[in-house]
Amino acid sequence: MYKAREVIEVLGLDCLEEGELAIFWGAGVSIHSGIPAAWSIISSLLQAMRVGSDDSKAVIESDIPFELLMEIFDNNSDISPLFKMFQLGRPNANHHLIANLARLGLVKTIVTTNFDPHIESALAAEGVYCRVLSEESEFGEIDNLSHSTVVVKLHGTVDKPESIRTTLRDVANNNLSERRRAVIKSIFSSGSHKKVLVLGYSCSDTDLVPQIQSIEGLKKEIIYHKHEQKDEFEVLNLGDEAATHMLPASSTLEGKILFKITSAFGNYPNIMVKGSTDIFVGELASANSIPLPRIDCCSDRTRFQSSVDSWAEPLSERGLDLFIAGLIFSEICEYDRAMEYLERSLDARHARGENGDVANCLGNIANVCRAVGNFDKAMEYHEMARSIFHQIGDEYGESGCYLNMGNVFNEKGRFPEAFDCHEKALSAFRNYGDLASMATCYLGHGDTYRLQSQSSEALKYYKEALKIKQDIGDVMGVATCHGNLGTTYGVMDNLAESEKEYGIARGLYESIGYWKGISNSDIGLANTLISTGRAKETIKLCEPILSKNEQIGDREGIATCHATIGAAYYALGNLNQAIDHLELASREFNATGQKEYERRANSLLTELLQFHPLPRHAFLRSMAAKR
Repeated sequence: MYKAREVIEVLGLDCLEEGELAIFWGAGVSIHSGIPAAWSIISSLLQAMRVGSDDSKAVIESDIPFELLMEIFDNNSDISPLFKMFQLGRPNANHHLIANLARLGLVKTIVTTNFDPHIESALAAEGVYCRVLSEESEFGEIDNLSHSTVVVKLHGTVDKPESIRTTLRDVANNNLSERRRAVIKSIFSSGSHKKVLVLGYSCSDTDLVPQIQSIEGLKKEIIYHKHEQKDEFEVLNLGDEAATHMLPASSTLEGKILFKITSAFGNYPNIMVKGSTDIFVGELASANSIPLPRIDCCSDRTRFQSSVDSWAEPLSERGLDLFIAGLIFSEICEYDRAMEYLERSLDARHARGENGDVANCLGNIANVCRAVGNFDKAMEYHEMARSIFHQIGDEYGESGCYLNMGNVFNEKGRFPEAFDCHEKALSAFRNYGDLASMATCYLGHGDTYRLQSQSSEALKYYKEALKIKQDIGDVMGVATCHGNLGTTYGVMDNLAESEKEYGIARGLYESIGYWKGISNSDIGLANTLISTGRAKETIKLCEPILSKNEQIGDREGIATCHATIGAAYYALGNLNQAIDHLELASREFNATGQKEYERRANSLLTELLQFHPLPRHAFLRSMAAKR
């Protein structure tokens, strides 16, 4: 453990040259300004939407990307009023430090993920002229050799609400990310500065972290400060052992940076400093003879909560708050909770007599029913929704119902009806010019043919969907298409192509931090491995996925892993292990309400137990026999 001043001196932050240092910083820098952190925002939003504390905790602990949550909000409400919260508060000591480093000419490039205006205010207070770049059209490589300071706001600025990028659709869209990628390359690889100080950054941005990790070529000296509430500091080695070259030979820390950590910056040598941000910033200012103003921590919690409550009030009047909550719980596979909130929303919408809202709610209840394998109920709700849309003349809404009904018909093995529904939806979406929905219809056609073992036709439609998703820059959609291609090639026993497609899908899901997609990609590949005689590799692949799902409490993911591992042990002839895992899968499917998948697990168990009747499984045999 070391004092902050010692760390600053040994890393050369006390004797900076002109333009030597660039700053990359995140939300942690603005915490003391009265601006809430990301998960504080989500917690407040859920509270305002009448989501109970236990349910809110389940969302926050689910590992769902913040950007995906914001997209669910954005798809169902106007979230622009919420951006006003980023105007709250005032510049803190962190902002004034950065402004003074710029005033002295030591820092000329400042890159941030924050929306708030506080760095601009601090720079102005210090008499520093700066260029603020906040829209993709303004971005590009930065090699700042001029005397001016450049501030790049990668996700936009509250001063230009249209520039803000906070939903998964925004940050993961390939058409929007190329210029951001150039900025990232400039600051961590090609710019004129020698060092990069990373402050207040959690490494949780789904669009930026993969770009940081993929940088090739010359790397800067990265000093990554991670806040911990302690007075003394640790200095750790991120990346390979070559990171020690950053320390002078005479350093008292030489040879003591032994701890190896993986992070956004783990692909190349750099230094992590762990300790109090306030103390580190204070000592950094002192070491460079920078007087920082005395600023007490600012909290605008009351004003923040008030703005959130005013946003949620009109949602509550329409039952839309409960509806959004239902969508969130469906996304994280909490289907019982999802159904509870959707049904409450349905009651509120019925009471208001708003037929379009009622139909939307019925359609999403149907989607939950399909997710848990209750296909008959799913079809019943979709038909109810379709009938309402038809009555009110909403052709677009009716087309969405046909799309979803086609998916359910595929699940039920009624393929002609599935194809017909998807064709009706496709025709309407084509008239509307809705490319994204057209692609989803093509995916449905692909499923229809794949499930009938007509793989060549399935590939044709999946590739058609893929082309559209690529053209519109839909990363999630592109990943889905590659996953379906992987499944189809697996059915064709083309392991090489299957593995390739699942790998592409997994990489895309990793790039946006979407664990559910990562898990599904690996499980898909695992099932292909079973069918091609590589069951041992299946088990090895599934075990870390199972561990992660257990860690985050994803019971659906847990059940799927156990079912796949059980099938692998069955293929290997290890019946004891197969039964154990399939029993666990059955229990988890039951707990999540997925009766159809529980039935399938029990069907395989029944088959197994005919050859391996163990007394301890007598109850299970009895349960399976009833199915």
